[in-house]
Amino acid sequence: MVYKLILGLLFVTTTLLADFNFNDMKTLKAEFTQTIKNEAGKVIQYTGVIYIKDNKKVLWQYLTPIKKNVYVLDKEVIIDEPELEQAIYTHLDKNIDITTLLSNAVKVSADLYKTKLYDVEYFLEIKDQKINKISFKDGLSNSIEIDFKNVDTKDELDDTLFVFLPSNSYDIIEKY
Repeated sequence: MVYKLILGLLFVTTTLLADFNFNDMKTLKAEFTQTIKNEAGKVIQYTGVIYIKDNKKVLWQYLTPIKKNVYVLDKEVIIDEPELEQAIYTHLDKNIDITTLLSNAVKVSADLYKTKLYDVEYFLEIKDQKINKISFKDGLSNSIEIDFKNVDTKDELDDTLFVFLPSNSYDIIEKY
């Protein structure tokens, strides 16, 4: 279930470039808090930092409650779990089409937009021309809310940030 959720999140990752001037933006760095609530009311919260470069390289660095790095490089996904000393390599089944996602966004209120991708409805909260929050329900009926702070679209991000090199002690799992 965790991997389905992570892969679902990857579809909205590129919406972070939706400061509605996204064509000019090359990078994004932001701290995030991701809250997942299931139908029974159980809540789990993750915190970390997300990095995006050229809308093709993404790194979610989860810091709490466990450390995990999720790399998205075009359609390849690497889920690095340092505490387990394992990495899972997989591919996205569907293309992430940010142009379609953004062009279909409808303004709901002053700061809120709604859009749909692969049968999932997303709500994007934009403040001061920057993404503030993404919320949606996943395919398992979990309510997911991702809050962003310290959003920076000006800094350069080195390509080495998006390179994963596992140590020799890692177990490598391929799920293609």
